Amino acid sequence: MKIRKSYIIKIIILMIILIVCIGNIIFVNKKYGIEPKKTYKMNEDVTWNGYTINVKSYEILSEDEAEARYPGSKKILTNEGTSGEGSVLIVKCKLSSDKGAVSLPLGNLKAQGGTWTNGLSRDMNLLINPEFDKLKAGDNEVCLAFEFANVQFVNYNYEEIKNKKYELVVSLTPVISIALE
Repeated sequence: MKIRKSYIIKIIILMIILIVCIGNIIFVNKKYGIEPKKTYKMNEDVTWNGYTINVKSYEILSEDEAEARYPGSKKILTNEGTSGEGSVLIVKCKLSSDKGAVSLPLGNLKAQGGTWTNGLSRDMNLLINPEFDKLKAGDNEVCLAFEFANVQFVNYNYEEIKNKKYELVVSLTPVISIALE
């Protein structure tokens, strides 16, 4: 059986393309490898993208505790259309910026613990901090609110939720978090 010269040339070209692709994958993975996760503790300054956050304390409030402290929060935490109660994680912190008006990338902030993760609750944050959308340059003492809805858990149990360990995730690339302990 005679092998055509064109088939051999095509195979050589494909091998060269394959080697170049594999070489590029190795190059990119070495140059831009995964950075290790950076975990900070409470009361430590965490700086990213020109902003600084310092977590002072945190607490988990049931729906009734939140309503007693922040009237109007029960409607937000009830999650209309679902049954049962919700709760909220309140993180007291200092946000700082020297960039003029603070326009923090708040969409990056997440709270997580185990399999639960959630972004900021805009409605709760505006209830707790009426000037939340108008933070100024310099230091701002704020409370960040993250909702726990009963629909996010198979068996919603406030006592179990209250006793879990959580962290505030500041950035995903690289992963920067603050352990809430």
